[in-house]
Amino acid sequence: MIHITAIGAGGGGGGGISKVSTAGGAGGGGGASGSISSLTIPSILITDTLKINVGIGGSGGIGGNGTAGNAGTSGTTGQATSVDLSYGFSASTTLLLRANGGGGGGGGLIGGTAGTAGTAPVATTTVNCMYYHLGTFYSITGIAGAAGGTSGAGGSSSLGTNGVSIPSLSISSGAGGGGSGGGAANNSQAGGAVNIETGALTVANPGGAIDFPGNNGYIKFGPLISMGGSGGSSRTNSAPWTGKNGGDGAPGSGGGGGGTGNGTNGGIGGNGGKGGDGLVIITCW
Repeated sequence: MIHITAIGAGGGGGGGISKVSTAGGAGGGGGASGSISSLTIPSILITDTLKINVGIGGSGGIGGNGTAGNAGTSGTTGQATSVDLSYGFSASTTLLLRANGGGGGGGGLIGGTAGTAGTAPVATTTVNCMYYHLGTFYSITGIAGAAGGTSGAGGSSSLGTNGVSIPSLSISSGAGGGGSGGGAANNSQAGGAVNIETGALTVANPGGAIDFPGNNGYIKFGPLISMGGSGGSSRTNSAPWTGKNGGDGAPGSGGGGGGTGNGTNGGIGGNGGKGGDGLVIITCW
């Protein structure tokens, strides 16, 4: 028997805005996680050689740069991860299993409109897996990212307390970057955090404190936990006026959004974190 778990790559976080002092500014949104697919099948029913394509994580968006209040750019979508049957006599392959990549987070916008959350990828359908009927097939959607902050801290990616199904908690999306208000409310804010809660297990990746970047995600086994990058803080009411970068996602998880900078005073928005590359785990017995 052979069991294959495939995880799509995470989306990149969005870049934070470089805002004017009198107007609100927003942090970039967090990237979504990849989807997860698995297949258990007798090894005699498939080829002896498999071709594995591990998806590359989405790039983080670039923070805004300019005195006029320039928006940050969006992160890119993570690539799908696939496992194919490989035939020694031919270059042709047949798709056996696929997991889709997560969407990139939106860039922070002028006027305090938050960078949008990265879109969760859909689960793989049996149409994409030619031999699913010969084994046990399962696939679940990814996790949407968190939106960037507007006049407050970046949005947190909190899983396990908001109705997310337990099987999806192995990986996580990225958190949003810190935002800022305008005028008298022109305050620096922390980036969003990533939290996973399932039963007695609580795992957290704190957001970037004021003047600090978001933390990179990490992966652990027993059980499998892959954390998204947390959001970078904004820095808008004092030097160095530059928003901090979002953290990179661990395998399969989204990158964090960049924080808001103050373009009036020469600052720039923080860059979004890179989405984690995909992952394939194969066990045989």
